[in-house]
Amino acid sequence: MQDHGKKIFLISIGVVVAVIVAFFGYQGYKAKMEEKRHAEIHQSGHSTAVEYLKAGEWGNAMDTLNGLGDDRCDDCETLLTYSYAMMKYKDGKASDGGITTAHNSFEEISEDYCGDLADNVRRDRERVNADYEKMMARQAEAKRQEEAAKAAKKAAEEAERANNVYIGDSEEKVRRLFGTPDHVGRAVVGDTETKQFVYYAPGHDIIIYLQNGKVAGFME
Repeated sequence: MQDHGKKIFLISIGVVVAVIVAFFGYQGYKAKMEEKRHAEIHQSGHSTAVEYLKAGEWGNAMDTLNGLGDDRCDDCETLLTYSYAMMKYKDGKASDGGITTAHNSFEEISEDYCGDLADNVRRDRERVNADYEKMMARQAEAKRQEEAAKAAKKAAEEAERANNVYIGDSEEKVRRLFGTPDHVGRAVVGDTETKQFVYYAPGHDIIIYLQNGKVAGFME
């Protein structure tokens, strides 16, 4: 009886061990199959995206790569950035904002990139960078011209002001521009001194009023 019980016990242990081994074996098999499935999804999506990129179908390439989700590899991430840059670039027809976005996207891609489509990425990076430099030069020239125009306008305004009398100008400026007045009227009320400069001119007189040394008004 003891031998029979021992035999049953050993058989039970063997069954348990077999079940455990089978369970973990199944889990390992399941994990491998899942890994294989993801690898196949990645390979299919990656290959499809590469073909789209070769054809210049940037939007389709982006949709395909985005659709891979967590199955994207490092090369997929680079190609996703590349497709986004070229979509914004619009084959050289982009606005300044699009060119800037494309340039910044290429900045995120290593210059040593040697993955799929490395030659395409290198070629298009050079195109985008060339247009970006032209854009920056154009913007710099436009800014220079704008600043030059502002400076010229300011100089003209200052020249006009220097040769004309404005409210608030000093008595010294009036005398410098018009000389000694032909007639001076003066009145003092409290702390306010008012002067009237009269300049006789053919056909009309120029009258300038000053308060405490500053032009307060004028008549022609």
